[in-house]
Amino acid sequence: AILRLSAPRADVHYVKAGPDDAPTVLLLHGFPDTWRTWRHQIPALVASGYRVIAPDLRGYGRSGKPAGVASYGPDPVTDDLAALLQAEAAAATADAVERRLEGVGKEGE
Repeated sequence: AILRLSAPRADVHYVKAGPDDAPTVLLLHGFPDTWRTWRHQIPALVASGYRVIAPDLRGYGRSGKPAGVASYGPDPVTDDLAALLQAEAAAATADAVERRLEGVGKEGE
């Protein structure tokens, strides 16, 4: 998935696995890797009951690559990650509401 963010944030490419209502684990790669660093750990974490989110940090993989050294400091990177987690939390909440609404009126069937 790709989360489209407006400047000064960078678009964030990420993979996610596991149920939306499970505790979330955010896996961050180092230099010069991508989310694929975690490809072997993701199935084990999901099997253990976790929801996993593994992004490509800005400048890596399929995520945005903004110009300038200042774009890669701790504040811009953490802003991207905060936006990603907020978007995923909102999506998980919407999915949970939809599942509940699908069951409304079906209790007596």
